[in-house]
Amino acid sequence: MRSLYSLLFAALFIMVSPAYGSEQLTVEKVKTGILPTGELYGLYAVQCADQSQGSIVSLRGRGQWCTNQNEELQCFRKMDQASQLACSAQQLLADNDSH
Repeated sequence: MRSLYSLLFAALFIMVSPAYGSEQLTVEKVKTGILPTGELYGLYAVQCADQSQGSIVSLRGRGQWCTNQNEELQCFRKMDQASQLACSAQQLLADNDSH
């Protein structure tokens, strides 16, 4: 029974992974600097799946990833979460511009 679950899980992973691959984001470091507090930061450009661009910032030795949404800084522990939010914010801006 355990091997049946393993095979089912593997098949599901193989079927679902192409959908996630098409939504893959590209992140490229643009700049590194020092905040007035002495903390290092890194600025990254995010190439979204729809070819729009967003930006994220790494803080605390890449332990915190942040992006701006609705004039507020939103921070996460994982780069992927901040990147996805940056891209969704860009999509909202594009939708508002088209109306």
